[in-house]
Amino acid sequence: MAIVLAMPALSTTLSLVREKEQGTLEGLMAAPIRRYQLLAGKIIPYLLIGLVDILLFTAIGIITFGIPFRAAWRTWSFSPACSCWLTWESGC
Repeated sequence: MAIVLAMPALSTTLSLVREKEQGTLEGLMAAPIRRYQLLAGKIIPYLLIGLVDILLFTAIGIITFGIPFRAAWRTWSFSPACSCWLTWESGC
């Protein structure tokens, strides 16, 4: 589970580094958008992919292996989102 939660942060970092190496980051920085909009555009897709992965792995565990699900759905849906966001924030 920790690997799944770390992948959005790693993918975002690799995406930004690749753009800097190719020289396309300067063009993006010169675009008429703010830096937080640029970063949000880079982060949100990977964050959503991470959340879909968590949902998929949980469904596989419940359906295939018959693991009982006893958590409240609100708590379950909020915790992975916070975890993905904090992993990205910490830069792991």
